[in-house]
Amino acid sequence: MKKKYYLLIILIMFVFLLQACQIVIIPEGDQVPETELVPIEEEALLRDENYDRFFDEINHKKLVIQLTNNNATLLNSVMQDYYDTFGNYRSDTYVSSDIYYEDAYGIINMQDVPFRTRGNLSRTRFLDDEGHLNLNHFKLNFNQQFTNVTRAGYLFGLKELDLKYNRNQDETYMNEFGALKLYESLEVHAQRSTLIYVEIHIADTIYKVGVMTAFEPIDEWFIKRRFETTENQIGDLYKSLWQQFGPANLTNVIDETIGIKDVENNYRPAYDLKTNKLDSTHEHLLLLIQVLASEDLNYKRAFIETYFDIDQLARYFAVSLILGNPDDFRSMANNYYLYFDIVDEKYHIIPYDLDHSLGQGWDGAPVFQDQLVNTRLYHFGEMFAYLEGKPIDHPLIEIIFQLQRFRTLYEFYLNRLIETSFQFNFFKDYIDQFKPIFEDDLNTSMINLAFGYRELESFIELKRQSVISQLNETT
Repeated sequence: MKKKYYLLIILIMFVFLLQACQIVIIPEGDQVPETELVPIEEEALLRDENYDRFFDEINHKKLVIQLTNNNATLLNSVMQDYYDTFGNYRSDTYVSSDIYYEDAYGIINMQDVPFRTRGNLSRTRFLDDEGHLNLNHFKLNFNQQFTNVTRAGYLFGLKELDLKYNRNQDETYMNEFGALKLYESLEVHAQRSTLIYVEIHIADTIYKVGVMTAFEPIDEWFIKRRFETTENQIGDLYKSLWQQFGPANLTNVIDETIGIKDVENNYRPAYDLKTNKLDSTHEHLLLLIQVLASEDLNYKRAFIETYFDIDQLARYFAVSLILGNPDDFRSMANNYYLYFDIVDEKYHIIPYDLDHSLGQGWDGAPVFQDQLVNTRLYHFGEMFAYLEGKPIDHPLIEIIFQLQRFRTLYEFYLNRLIETSFQFNFFKDYIDQFKPIFEDDLNTSMINLAFGYRELESFIELKRQSVISQLNETT
């Protein structure tokens, strides 16, 4: 009997280990074993002054990513093979690159940095049929390397760096950077970002990609910078997306809805665990879903008031309404991270992927109109129900919109946004600073969209008037 028990434990551990293997690294030439993780002293990483240097300072930032012809061809080939197998290019295969970074404070060179493409619907092959670079979002991984070359570990105090091109042709370059700044202005837990000029060099061929938005990843270090830990342990963090299992609306789950992404088998759960991959039982997520499925309304209200930071939740939803994003948790049960803080025993929603914001990008038609300018304060839309062709609940929002404490705080923070940061000049100041810094780069870039204001001022004014009018109705 004991032998069977031990065997079961071993099998469970084996499954978890298989699930945890997310990074696929293919070196130039023959495959060789991966090296150990790049050594780092954790406290030094979290105190790295380059983290603030990179995200706080507005100056000319330039990043050059150098690839060999062999590695560029290899990356393209692997992506094509993935498409031939699964019908999409979402391979997470890395190849080795060297990077050069320059800003007003100096130059940083780093060798043997894993590099790949990233993205969902936006992702295409790395190279076109003529062998030229395609526009893609990119990721750099400072946590591993292919060789034993000595390098300074983690650039900017980050394990990874995400880079997104201006896919929605937003001449303000604000629909993600500015959206995150708006969350920051209300002290919502959100990524930090910056604009950066990027070039991809493949052997001697230079591709001037253009101005991209660089993002801090939402990972273990993101959590440790913002939340307390207990004995250096953190809670479960889930990347929550509408993937293969419908919207991530926290309703009853089917098999495999919760799990760990397995790119090799094209498995992408709605709730993709990012921490505690070897030992999580998903107990807090499963409990939340179970509670929200209860028919006892008082029980659900009491649970949410106890185990959610209602103040932080109100801040998050206030900014969400202001941004007019049809592709977020509120509108589509998509694009957010869910974190359970094991110190204060609270659930937190963290915003993610905001490129359909501030009147630019997908407008959410036909469920929403006019870039969500006139969305009601207590309406969450039914985009997921429309796309699925059947009624689908959004139970967390349905409950919190009934809570008087949430409503009071939510309206308070909407007023604060209207009176402070949600004004055209808040964004204009950033645009006016970035324009002279990057305008010469844009003249010869693949993304050669000059800085401008588009109709941002009109969107903001219409949104402000809609919110003010609705707030007046509630008083």
